[in-house]
Amino acid sequence: MPQLSVFCRRDASVPVNPRLKIGIMGCIVNGPGEMADADYGYVGAGRGKISLYKKKECIEKNIPEEEAVEKLIELIKRNGDYIEK
Repeated sequence: MPQLSVFCRRDASVPVNPRLKIGIMGCIVNGPGEMADADYGYVGAGRGKISLYKKKECIEKNIPEEEAVEKLIELIKRNGDYIEK
């Protein structure tokens, strides 16, 4: 999940909703349960694959890692939780 951490550092100056929680979990086995109180989840789903969650609901499975950050941003925007600069 290095791509997500690079994204977070790169866009650290972007205004965000201070109430928004994004759970970043490396394992599909424990990840969904451990991030259940987060607004969004970014969970490893196998080598090079990510699943995205909104609360406890899996929204999209097995996204290629290189596309997952953009898909997460799209999901957050669709739900009105993304704040533009």
